[in-house]
Amino acid sequence: MKKTNSNNYHWSCFFKRKARAVNQLVSDSSRLLPIENRLLSVKYSHRVLQVNDTLKLVPWLSRESVPEAFFEEKPSLEDSVLQSSAVDITVSESESSDGGVNYIYQEDIDRGTLLIDKPGKYLVMEDLVFNPNPVGTVIRNPLDAMALGLQVGDKLDASLAGRPLPSQLGYGDDQYDPKAFGIGFFSMLAITSNDVVLDLQGHTIQQSEEHALLQRFYSNIETAGAPFISDQGPHDFGPNGSKSAHDLSIKNGIIGLSSHHGIHGNGNSNVKIRNVDFIDFEVAAVALNGVDGLKITDSTASNRSDVPVLGFFSNARFLIPYIDYLASQDATNDGDGLIDSDLTLTVQGQIKSVFDIQKSLRDAINSVYDDIIVEGDNRIDQTSQYHQLFSNSTGLVEANSYGYLVGAVGVQVNGFPVSPEDGFQSPSKDVTIKNTHVLSLKSHIIEVPVLSNAEDGQEYPVIDPIGAAFQLRNNQNGVYSTLISQDGQSLNASADTTDVLNASYNGNVVADAQLILAKAIHQHQNNHELWFENSFLDISRNSIGIDIIDWAESAEPLSQLRESLDVDGGEDNGWIYNVDNMVHVNKGTIGFKLDALTGGVWRDVSASNIVSSGLPGFNGNYTSEEKGFVKQELGGYNGAAVRGFTFSGSADVSVKEVYIDNLSSLSGEVYGIQSPTPSTSIHLNQIDFGPSGLIASGDPAFGPNHSANAFDISGFA
Repeated sequence: MKKTNSNNYHWSCFFKRKARAVNQLVSDSSRLLPIENRLLSVKYSHRVLQVNDTLKLVPWLSRESVPEAFFEEKPSLEDSVLQSSAVDITVSESESSDGGVNYIYQEDIDRGTLLIDKPGKYLVMEDLVFNPNPVGTVIRNPLDAMALGLQVGDKLDASLAGRPLPSQLGYGDDQYDPKAFGIGFFSMLAITSNDVVLDLQGHTIQQSEEHALLQRFYSNIETAGAPFISDQGPHDFGPNGSKSAHDLSIKNGIIGLSSHHGIHGNGNSNVKIRNVDFIDFEVAAVALNGVDGLKITDSTASNRSDVPVLGFFSNARFLIPYIDYLASQDATNDGDGLIDSDLTLTVQGQIKSVFDIQKSLRDAINSVYDDIIVEGDNRIDQTSQYHQLFSNSTGLVEANSYGYLVGAVGVQVNGFPVSPEDGFQSPSKDVTIKNTHVLSLKSHIIEVPVLSNAEDGQEYPVIDPIGAAFQLRNNQNGVYSTLISQDGQSLNASADTTDVLNASYNGNVVADAQLILAKAIHQHQNNHELWFENSFLDISRNSIGIDIIDWAESAEPLSQLRESLDVDGGEDNGWIYNVDNMVHVNKGTIGFKLDALTGGVWRDVSASNIVSSGLPGFNGNYTSEEKGFVKQELGGYNGAAVRGFTFSGSADVSVKEVYIDNLSSLSGEVYGIQSPTPSTSIHLNQIDFGPSGLIASGDPAFGPNHSANAFDISGFA
């Protein structure tokens, strides 16, 4: 990174950026005005709110079977225009301290995350694509070779690529913190210093397609030293998640492809985001938790619609460091480890060693990489044995997706928050959003029923050390991928309750890895073999018990795992519902998700083309009024819901000049503006719905789904 010490740097540049101009609002007579008690009543024409309960549903969905209308882009505003404009990137005294000017080039991110830990002005000098340690990287360091089980001169394959090399992890000046970066490069830029101005200068910064496949948790910009605060997330990231940037300005450019966020952070203050368009993100354009002072102006957001893999592939990648570590410690099979172990997993009578499972997991990741990246068509070959397990057949985001999100500090993976009596400990405050538009969010959210452990009257999900569900009922591509029928045949997704309960464990590359890892953890915890004594890997989250391992190895029917286990409803039937593969509560697809917020101003904002083609939830042990998981606040299944704006546990927010159009769901409810949990003093003015309005389809009588209705505004006090 090149630097100049000039404190009076001034430069004007011209660049093209996508912009959307909002039409004049309709006449005053059709605008919505708040009444004294701040409850809103409104009338719409029948063409705006449409309900169609005759749409036929299919047991599983491919891209070809989704009605074309659900993929059409219906412009909510004027057609997009490329606009050439002068942009003054002079840094004022209020934007930066005397840190000098720093220049960011591609070479600064080629080997990993650029850590911005000093104040100053940072100018992006060219388009940046993040792809550190890619497939084909030649290993030169003998220590790296030994740690990775390779020889000097070997090349990284897809199972090892994209992560920090062992020699890059440590506590030296040129190393990455082993905890913060223990399961991968989580961002291109990690900003921990106060008083930073990041000027993109009209350039695009993005994750490469390769890295987006291999590193499924990632933000182009992280405004802290780690993506999670202490004791949260799929791994022990250490204390750096609380090392947050303050007095930060990000401006002038495009933030592109990301497997999670465009910008993400916890505990920041005085953040300004101006003239930034977000495209091809999967979870959110901006997600700032516990932010105190945020201004977003002149921004747009459109999410990704060509995601090639399901979240299950992410689980495979995150398991690799654990399985590799086990293999490195195991001295059997001519290994070089210190433990002479009998650690094996028996599946349908076949005995599998750690090395067998390691090879299968690596082969799967490499095969998927070859299909998607080497072949270049962004799809897993339909003839591949891994297609049913990992392929995202719709290409749409399969978990909660948002445009712009603020909330209390920490993870946002639980239900819509309810304000405690004494208030949130670290809420978001003083948020202003102007001339900011969600242009397109498309999703196909998938519910993953998760086996539960009951303890002290509570239900806990059965998860592996990274927090991923141990999946027994995953049948997203038409076939159960973990179970096999008693006659040894594949179990179709349409199998009835009896067939599922009579099925036994057949395993797959991910589930086998989860089970043998759980077996090693139990040996470690019982002091039988101290597998993880010298490892930085966190094993505390594992809840896959000995009973589950014994059942899987026995080849007994699923009904024998637990007496109360059922798959067709009833109280305490042993499953958790309304969650995804990481046991995040499904909340749907939302343009602006504004939680735990005190004090905000929204002006000239819009939410358009927010479309869900997701299917109804499993017909499990919860109804549209009951909860599928204790951590959700709303009853029923919420993954198929679409919402333009939500306020949960928020207060004192003024929203004016809002445009909402083409919000639609194939199977769930649709809301223009909603408060899922109580919020107070939400002032709404000049709310305009476009010609396509809100559309809810589906069968209102289907299991845990709510009636398929479209709503305008509700829930405010």
